Amino acid sequence: MQNKSETRNISIIIPCHNASKHITGTILKLKSFLETIDACGEILLIENGSTDSTLEEIRNVTSIRFSKFQIIVLKSKPGLGEALRLGVARASSEYIIFMADDLPFEFQEIEETILHWHESGYFILSKYFKTTISARSNFRNVVGAVFALLREIILRTNIRDSQGSFFGSRKEMKRIFSNCDESGFLITTEAAYITRKLGIKLVEIPVRQIFESDRGKSTITLKDVVSMFIGLLRIRHRKMVQNIW
Repeated sequence: MQNKSETRNISIIIPCHNASKHITGTILKLKSFLETIDACGEILLIENGSTDSTLEEIRNVTSIRFSKFQIIVLKSKPGLGEALRLGVARASSEYIIFMADDLPFEFQEIEETILHWHESGYFILSKYFKTTISARSNFRNVVGAVFALLREIILRTNIRDSQGSFFGSRKEMKRIFSNCDESGFLITTEAAYITRKLGIKLVEIPVRQIFESDRGKSTITLKDVVSMFIGLLRIRHRKMVQNIW
């Protein structure tokens, strides 16, 4: 077992989509935080189908020097799923953390990683605990609850939140994501489903606070809800065909 005083070696995966206005600020905040903890590794910035100058911006941030981390810029096919699979495949550190490009949870992902460093499993930061302070609208919370119910009915995954940031060992993450083929945002829902099927421990950790993004409040339409429902059915059908049901 690794000594708890030993430096943590982590790969931080940050999919970047239309993030040109805030990704530099995110990296500067990340640098300030990482310089205070006992960790080293790499930051994988993955552009995935942006329609703005995100790729140029993340190439520019490579000039920001970290004392113990290397910034690596990658480009994937469009879609969150494409970015995450590429990031997990390219990650070389002992532990992998997924973070959003607009820091909705600040750095709780990394703090929780340190706390659970010696444990195996797939850890999700969940927004749906009573202790979480959230600026989300009531409508957004209702949609989240409905989506959780649909996940349970269609995929039989009894979890509050599959869409949050996550972390785990490189070995387990590669095992999980090598079985995922979603290209869009439902990749994290598919990953949670695969985790259960592989018998890997899945742990939801309450988020302390959700911060408003610099992008402004996100909106969800009826079209998005229908898309979520169809997407869940698609995952179920695909996994039945693949005999992972």
